[in-house]
Amino acid sequence: MKSNTRELAIVGALLAVAITFGGLYETWVYVHAGPPPALLDDFVLAEGNPAMPEVAFLDEAGEEVLLADFRGRHVILNLWATWCGPCVTELPALANLKASLPEERIIVVAVDLESLEPDEVATFLAEHDAAGLGVYRNPTLSLMDTLDVYGLPYTVVVDPQGRMVGSAFGDEPWDHPRVVAYFRDLAAQ
Repeated sequence: MKSNTRELAIVGALLAVAITFGGLYETWVYVHAGPPPALLDDFVLAEGNPAMPEVAFLDEAGEEVLLADFRGRHVILNLWATWCGPCVTELPALANLKASLPEERIIVVAVDLESLEPDEVATFLAEHDAAGLGVYRNPTLSLMDTLDVYGLPYTVVVDPQGRMVGSAFGDEPWDHPRVVAYFRDLAAQ
């Protein structure tokens, strides 16, 4: 009887260890490869990670920039306009997110969809605590056409191979610590 009790105790201890490590493994998988935090309530993961269409926009100097220019790192591509209230609300959060991420692995690119001059966009961003985003423009609105977007703000996350990870319509708390941690983990993959 004593040996049965001892064997049961050993089995119980092994089971406890297995459950503990199993729980830690599940937590690790969820944190590092799981869904985005619930705070990003409008962020929808893309099914099957479709390839992003090739898109182009302008930098501050008026030079064409291709999405492909960012291959090798994740891209958080945000479409916005000065007349869009929710866009303006999220600009500082996007700037804070950008400042919190390792740019060699993941970058935030916020593209203004208006016919403003680069200095006007730069001034607007500075006035709204978002100068760190840099000036990108798409005055022809070709991004909306190519991405089949009908509302702003619109954000799409692209992986280093140019495939869509997910997208969101509407303003989001991009600089919340859990959101920043999610994108840091994404960049580490």
